[in-house]
Amino acid sequence: KTVVFVCDHRPRYRMASYSNLVSVSKLLDGSHRISVVGQSNCIQFAKLERIAALLAARGMDSIKFDMKAVHPSKWSDEVAALTAATGLGSSASVVTQAANSGGPLILTCTGRFLGTMVDFEDLLRRKYNVECDLDDLHLREIAQENFAASSIPSQ
Repeated sequence: KTVVFVCDHRPRYRMASYSNLVSVSKLLDGSHRISVVGQSNCIQFAKLERIAALLAARGMDSIKFDMKAVHPSKWSDEVAALTAATGLGSSASVVTQAANSGGPLILTCTGRFLGTMVDFEDLLRRKYNVECDLDDLHLREIAQENFAASSIPSQ
């Protein structure tokens, strides 16, 4: 059974500068809330959903995830709004590359960009000894369910 996390509030982002990029390994030393914004049909987003479920099942209360699945047709608008709200802007090439690759954006609830999916997944593996236990076929199924559940934008 798939566990889907629904955020009951929109993450609050505050204005920041390019220095808002943060070292992930230094960040996860205490209690943290992580915002993950990704395309609803993204396998990497589904993978992070699964990892979040595994951490929750282990009783890892020090890290919480706010997951936001965005319909692919609204992705570029969401990225533009998010980068403007956090102050990361187009000068932060790492954010731009992550967004352009279609992978999820991983931020603190205050808008600090934590890095790419690969970096974040590696950190979770090292720090919490957790990794996704589903193969690509199951992750694709979850991504398809997320896509079907995402609202199709009105024309």
